Amino acid sequence: MFEILQEFRITIVRYHFDNKKNTRPSPPRDNTRPRGQFGQTTARPKDNTPLDNESIALGQSSCLSATYNTQSRYISSSSWKSTVLGTDSSDRSSFPDGLSTLPPDPPITLSAYDSTSSTDASVIVILNLVRLGEVHRLLSWYQQHCQLWYPVVNMPKIFNIVENLENQPNHPESLWSLVSAICYSAACSNDACGDPTISNFSTLSWKDLSLCLLSTSGYPLDLNEDSIRAAILLAVPTITESDCHPNPEPICTLLRASQSLGLHRDPSCFKLSPHECDARRVLWWSIHTLDLCYSLAHALPPLIHSTKFDVHELSEEGGLNRGLMSTLSRINPLLINILDEIYGISVPTEDDVRRLDEEVMSICTSEISKSRSRSTESTTKFVGISQRLCCWKVIYMLHQPYLRTEEWPRSSRTKALDASRNYINEFIAATVDPELKPYKWVLNHFNAIHSCAILLQDLVQYPNSAEFFDLRQVVETCFEVFSTEPGTDWQKLQELRMKAWASNQWSFGEPPLDGYLDSLASLSDWDPWFASLNFGDILSNSRPEDLSSI
Repeated sequence: MFEILQEFRITIVRYHFDNKKNTRPSPPRDNTRPRGQFGQTTARPKDNTPLDNESIALGQSSCLSATYNTQSRYISSSSWKSTVLGTDSSDRSSFPDGLSTLPPDPPITLSAYDSTSSTDASVIVILNLVRLGEVHRLLSWYQQHCQLWYPVVNMPKIFNIVENLENQPNHPESLWSLVSAICYSAACSNDACGDPTISNFSTLSWKDLSLCLLSTSGYPLDLNEDSIRAAILLAVPTITESDCHPNPEPICTLLRASQSLGLHRDPSCFKLSPHECDARRVLWWSIHTLDLCYSLAHALPPLIHSTKFDVHELSEEGGLNRGLMSTLSRINPLLINILDEIYGISVPTEDDVRRLDEEVMSICTSEISKSRSRSTESTTKFVGISQRLCCWKVIYMLHQPYLRTEEWPRSSRTKALDASRNYINEFIAATVDPELKPYKWVLNHFNAIHSCAILLQDLVQYPNSAEFFDLRQVVETCFEVFSTEPGTDWQKLQELRMKAWASNQWSFGEPPLDGYLDSLASLSDWDPWFASLNFGDILSNSRPEDLSSI
């Protein structure tokens, strides 16, 4: 075991410090196939021989084109890939003006041994880990506890490949990168449970190996769906709200790569089988979720807008693991519309709020009702809680601006408070339930800080309200459960809590609360979207009597 650990460390270290001259050779150019020129469509041969790239009408200059060692893909005049498709990466002179710096230098290779290729060196490591059961344990953990959040992997296929690894080791680097990324996600999940017993390697080691293999596969210029899947799993940590220095590169690159493969278009355009169409939709909605989570965490506009893709929402057919992603495919476009119309540059109107509220309540009411009708088995219960958390968040994101302006609809206060309390209660229930401990990594995609801050801000602005007793009880429960967690914002939220207690003249013991009445602490400190708003005379043209009925 020690020898294998040493071999693995040597592999990773040499990946980071390998000589630049060890570059991956460029694929041979096929001069017989049509090339997508910058700003042009791919022309058919003069003899009009049907191509694998069937012409499709998508309202823009586009085609389907077969590329080296990959499946057919969608190419458009606006696609980054169309500028370099079929071009030798070392030939910079053929690039259009303004793109002379693309593509980047070829990735360095993984060479653990002088006489061993990059793929062989990686297979040696993975094969030894398969023999020890390391990979099997991690794959099984991912299938049981992680697949419900990112159902992007065909796990039976992966298990079959790993079980036949000794007989069929010659798989592309992208597949090995995916296997390593699955192990990385499973290791992260196991670590989050506080009982890391299924892996002998650190999560960082698995991530390094997967990144190395993804690089040697040619990502993001040489693509297939396995490299997209690996990139999705490797991009997950970039959405965490605790990251003080967010790195947008993984998600931005992933989005461009997915568009290059045409994942943002209706898969039926490609004349694929129903199974393949469904798999591509799952990939797109997983990327869509990553983009939106990153936007919410770091107060940045989403890169994906609802008018820029035509992928249908997911059905729940296909098992329990599809339940949460199918819910996200319905409510995430609503959340993007809210960020655009309510938190964007335009001033929302009464009609905007009314229309969005009708859409949100219609979809969320249906999703919440369905999630509560399911069994109480642990996985099913956790999926239902996660679905409801997503719905409650959409509701309070739409209605929380009542705390910024008195011109906001009066009913928004009730809806925002109810959604926040329900969110907190659901989140606490999942956190303290011992049966759901294996799902803590997925649960960490949520947190109760934002919703708790909404309740505290309401206590500051509406002291001694009719709801104050219930709000205070929910807040105190929140702090009892979460305030002792290290590395969180609960200690900072304590100042807003002191201000809320002082506003309502409640005793808190030491220290005295008189000084907190003048504190500048507010919801804006924990919700960057709320902090960036400048409503001005929002809804000033609407009559108060009309707004009260919303």
